[in-house]
Amino acid sequence: MKVQYSFPVRGKLRTKGDGWVSFDDWLFRFETKENGEYVDTLVIEMHNVPKEKWPTVTAIKQDPNTSPLQFPFEVNPKAHNFREIEPSLLNLESYLSVFGLEEIVFSMIAVEWIPEAGDEEVGLQSSYSRLPGKHEDSADPLSDADLTRCVLASRGKQARTAGLAHYRVAQANFYEERFIESVRHAYLCLEELFASGKHKERATIAEFMKSEELITAINKSVLVKLGEKTIFTRLQEKYENLKQVTSIEDILTFLFRLRGELQHAKPTANAKWHPSRQQDYELEAIFLMNIAAGVCFDIVISEMRSVQYAHPRK
Repeated sequence: MKVQYSFPVRGKLRTKGDGWVSFDDWLFRFETKENGEYVDTLVIEMHNVPKEKWPTVTAIKQDPNTSPLQFPFEVNPKAHNFREIEPSLLNLESYLSVFGLEEIVFSMIAVEWIPEAGDEEVGLQSSYSRLPGKHEDSADPLSDADLTRCVLASRGKQARTAGLAHYRVAQANFYEERFIESVRHAYLCLEELFASGKHKERATIAEFMKSEELITAINKSVLVKLGEKTIFTRLQEKYENLKQVTSIEDILTFLFRLRGELQHAKPTANAKWHPSRQQDYELEAIFLMNIAAGVCFDIVISEMRSVQYAHPRK
């Protein structure tokens, strides 16, 4: 018996192979509609599920002394279910975010149990699913080999995937031009990865300054151009306090205070931001997303390279 899980996929993840990853008794298929460009479905199959893990339905012997009577059937409580693989899929979602994935839609899961050759016929629980009610691609198409590395890396308990998850949410908001939310989650990505649990300004900046990864990403982002000027130059024109910046620490202080400003509501007369004016913070979102993307891409590549890889079999 095999179990098959299917999920809609959102975003701009592309593959350049057939999108199949196979190892042990597992098969992952990253599917793209005919003539489509981006992966829109993830199908996961687990083969050779042992009989004791099948969702068999059995009759319950009724106790005439019990009131009300029990429902006369029960499903094997030890049956394999999605929760057993969910932690790895959350890691996988985070890894693939740097290659354009926006979301694996876990709430729209479809589950199917499929008999394999030699399986005896038994009563199984049926399943159901809920149907799913301008920017450049962030990465090149992924090869089957790199998809395999992402899948294998996601099986471990990685301490940094929470930060990658914030990056994924920031990216999704950026694609939808929700720039204020993008700024918030891009900052939370950096805070999760480098602030060591600190939240006060001085302590947080001190932790940030310990990270060579973060400092390198900021130095690169300062040089990124938008038209004839760098994004950072445009931010300096917008913010008076950025014109006097002389160090990475000054930039980190600006980012810390920017996130704080966008986190708290103020009386309307004094408000500097409004949720309906997302466009006001496009430059800030681009700058922070460049920093977060640089950091997260390096993390994922490092994790992928740590995987012992053999060519996937079909």
